[in-house]
Amino acid sequence: MLAALLHAGSMPPLAVSACGFLFVVPLLWAVRQRGGRGALPFFFFFFFTGLLEWYWIPRVMVVYGGASPPLGGIALVALAGVLALFGALLGWLVGRAMTGSRHFTLLLPTLWVAHDLLVERALSGFPWCLTGYSQAGNPWFRQWAELGGVHLLTFLVVAAGTLLFRALDTPRRGHILARCALLLLVTHGLGGALWFRFVRSDRAIPCHRAGIVQPNSSPHRTFTWPELARETRGLLATSQALAARGAEFVVWPESSVPLLPRQSPIQAAWLQEFARDHVPLLAGFTDIEGEGRIYNALMSFDGQTIGRYAKVHLTPFGEYIPFRRLLFFVKKITDQVGDFNPGPPAPPLTVNGHRLATPICYEVIFPALVRDQLAAGGELIVTVSNDGWFGDTSAPRQHLAMAAIRAVEGRRDLLRSTSTGISARVDALGSVSDPIPYDTAGARLVSFRYRTNRTVFLRGGYLFPWGCALLAVLWFLADAVSRRRKPAPVDKPAR
Repeated sequence: MLAALLHAGSMPPLAVSACGFLFVVPLLWAVRQRGGRGALPFFFFFFFTGLLEWYWIPRVMVVYGGASPPLGGIALVALAGVLALFGALLGWLVGRAMTGSRHFTLLLPTLWVAHDLLVERALSGFPWCLTGYSQAGNPWFRQWAELGGVHLLTFLVVAAGTLLFRALDTPRRGHILARCALLLLVTHGLGGALWFRFVRSDRAIPCHRAGIVQPNSSPHRTFTWPELARETRGLLATSQALAARGAEFVVWPESSVPLLPRQSPIQAAWLQEFARDHVPLLAGFTDIEGEGRIYNALMSFDGQTIGRYAKVHLTPFGEYIPFRRLLFFVKKITDQVGDFNPGPPAPPLTVNGHRLATPICYEVIFPALVRDQLAAGGELIVTVSNDGWFGDTSAPRQHLAMAAIRAVEGRRDLLRSTSTGISARVDALGSVSDPIPYDTAGARLVSFRYRTNRTVFLRGGYLFPWGCALLAVLWFLADAVSRRRKPAPVDKPAR
């Protein structure tokens, strides 16, 4: 429980980065107290961590899914329990490594990264608040994401925590504490070097400006036609003011107003007229094709054509119901949530001749998805979201912290527009600026740079986490063989 509290304390809203290096100590102490049996301690660690960090899920289920409060609580417990089973598997392997490996300090973070990769890829994936995000507010340390993404941050954090545990668990305390201090000094020092190297190389790139709009629109509001027209005119007036101040394009959030521009010529004309007279517009809308194929889309308007990126990785229980037939006992939710369709492959959206990476809402927490969009030529990350379902909880802050690491991984500026907050600009170093507070209507004129450089993470992709997964499998096989070959103890005859 202490380990879970420390892990949760390293994430928003507290975001105490030091807690990220400490949570491993009580967790491994619990495994040691159980003689190396780690499945149960790790199960409860991940279970309690889920309850503490995802406490906002029942609210989403009640407000968005129409579930009763008890059912919303059951959903949280079920999600935390299922993902804790992956944690129990990790704990079992950690127990074997703790009692049988001389390289435990390197093996534990390797196993941890392999576990995170499984959480990211299994079923639909839910890599929310992975350990590496604990350092989103640590300016020099987070620069390592340029080399190996959030998974490398996780590896280094867990390695430091493992060294600290070993220092407290052995008489040779001074020697291991020195190694732990050296690791932290080197990682922060080299992170600072990555920071200053990037700043020096970035000075020659020209600055551009864009407008970000946060309407503070409620996800529950329904509009009459006059209200819809009035709300749209208000957003266009705000956007026009940003264009007059020098914005080269304007971004509206996901679901700011319930327009259907590709189905309604009148609504499309409102937006295209603005783009012809002022600047291009990016905005998130629902899109419908054919026989009821519904997409969550980000559309671009340049005065003539409508570009579209349709969300590829849908939000489970928000945009579709996994295993709908099996979940007949939550019929109220399954009837309320219509199934969106994942978007087809499409080229990146282009604005003013520049390609954009455009993850929508939940997609920004998936490093591989954003990396693929940047590798396809994205020069800037523009992400839109409707975080109104979360309410004023820690979820919007956690969402922003994870988006900030995407900026460092690809060394791209990130512009974030949300319906209720927190909208902001994140620079390529991961620093958040110009935030619009939660539950506040506002607009920001922000500066940014288009970039085409390719970081180690963009070039090598997922070599690091998949390499960790391969090493974990090889170690497990070697450990299983060595345990089989080890002769059984022979009982001495009684005298």
